[in-house]
Amino acid sequence: LPKILDTWLDLFELMQEKGPAFKWEELVKNFDEGFVKFHKKEFQASLELFNKCLNIRPDDGPALLYVERCQDYLKEMPPEDWDGVCEMKTK
Repeated sequence: LPKILDTWLDLFELMQEKGPAFKWEELVKNFDEGFVKFHKKEFQASLELFNKCLNIRPDDGPALLYVERCQDYLKEMPPEDWDGVCEMKTK
């Protein structure tokens, strides 16, 4: 995954294989590509990739979060100087 921000933050998600038909590699590939596009402000393309993740694993929390963020930014784009940080407005 290319460096997007000035600093790194490693995120880890525990994954357990659910059987030979489960597509972890495809899910991770789509998520990584969606994450990169999200930080490049390519929200429509990012949304499509995160939705592909949800087609594989409908309850994927990180993908659900980024789908919501993409939809919000498609309605109202972030400012030009946006650094990829999303402000939490609720607890």
